[in-house]
Amino acid sequence: MGEVWRARHRVLLREVAVKVVRPGALGVGPDQDRALLERFTREARAAAVLRSPHSVQTTDFGTTEDGRFYMVMELLEGVDLHQLVLRFGAQPPERAVGLLAQAAEALTEAHGQGLVHRDIKPSNLFVCRLGLQTEFLKVLDYGLVRTAAASELTQSGVLPGSPAFLAPEIIRGNEPTDRADVYALGAVAVWLVTGRLLFEGRTVLEQVAAHLERPAPRLRDLVPEVPEALSALVAACLEKDPAARPPIAEVAAALAQAPPWSGDEWWAAHLPIRGGAATVVRPAGAPALVEDLDLIAIHPADRERAFGLLKQHFEASRIDLIDFERRLDAARVAPTPTHLEAALRGLPAGPPGPGLGAATLAVAPRRAAVETGRILSIVATVKRAGVWEPERRITATSILGEVTLDLRCAELLPGCTTIRCYAMVGSITIIVLPGTFVEVAGWGVLGSFEAAPTGRRPPGDEPWVRVSGTSVLGAVDVKARPRDP
Repeated sequence: MGEVWRARHRVLLREVAVKVVRPGALGVGPDQDRALLERFTREARAAAVLRSPHSVQTTDFGTTEDGRFYMVMELLEGVDLHQLVLRFGAQPPERAVGLLAQAAEALTEAHGQGLVHRDIKPSNLFVCRLGLQTEFLKVLDYGLVRTAAASELTQSGVLPGSPAFLAPEIIRGNEPTDRADVYALGAVAVWLVTGRLLFEGRTVLEQVAAHLERPAPRLRDLVPEVPEALSALVAACLEKDPAARPPIAEVAAALAQAPPWSGDEWWAAHLPIRGGAATVVRPAGAPALVEDLDLIAIHPADRERAFGLLKQHFEASRIDLIDFERRLDAARVAPTPTHLEAALRGLPAGPPGPGLGAATLAVAPRRAAVETGRILSIVATVKRAGVWEPERRITATSILGEVTLDLRCAELLPGCTTIRCYAMVGSITIIVLPGTFVEVAGWGVLGSFEAAPTGRRPPGDEPWVRVSGTSVLGAVDVKARPRDP
């Protein structure tokens, strides 16, 4: 979150990385700004008390005169584990063991001090050169760290962490313990060795539901050359019951028994040192990296514009849900502007049409040939109300946001209008006139899917509504209200 700049200390003349976050950059209010400052302060303080060489080192933090938060950290030259697999493919088990062992060592110190990271994922594990050493791993981003006795600082109803690496107990809303980091590290092991996520769903909802319900696949079943000891250790880390997982110190001890993997040849071939700095040698067809720029990360406004463009294309039915989520994930983790452009490459030509905002929408007249529509809210409020023309089939998705579809003055098509809802720690509210027939066929995973009493199904082509879908730690609510005066 924020910008990361390459800077030079004025006195020591040493290059450092400076992380800067501007309040309001994400379009949130004062309460969220305070929460952002608390998160930023937690990250700086947590990093300052940790002494493991495998935790990123922080030397200073504070607030500038114009209100921006900043943190000064060591400058790292390398690649995070997300980009490592994306660019170079699944890694040999012996290399994965060495990387996981270093992450476990850093977490052992953190857990020993009562700190839970809560956001262990490949993009927060950075492998780099350190002095004359290669293959040195650093744990980044302690912004979600908390002590066992601390009160929750995230907003109510918001899941901490990343859905692909969330432990089941966090999804259920239980207090996270250090065993949540163990689960996430097991999921990282699957990513490193297989090049795939632990659970790959078509939607975030499916992915989160899989963490709760589906047994984790054994690593050796996915990659036969994986040693049985590593497969058994990862399986233990991925137990659904936190009490059944080993403590991180045991994980670190088990991983440390493996012989070290020498990365010198790999680094010489792929990330050689030229002129005193690491230079990336790209695989054929891979996007070029931005080099020799002071700004070494993407400006938040550029990333938000990319998110907005993808949302507009999705809402205009120009890309499907799977393509949208794939591009959104790529844009979210893109380390450079070139990678961000790659996430948008191949979008249909021409303007995508008006996007959805956080206010009541003015809906353009529907084209007769288009009977499907999509509504998406990601940490935002989206509302359709007044006189508008709903499509025959609507897919409404709310991820940490709010969607309201007010059908009281809407011009429904004859017969059935289908609204398929996906609420992921968010809410979807559908408002109809009293007496409107609504058929509800949805289910919730630790969430609610409720409907008020409705009338009888009308005969012939009289309009009626069918609501279906899934709610995971969210709410789908159908309400009957008279028109506003």
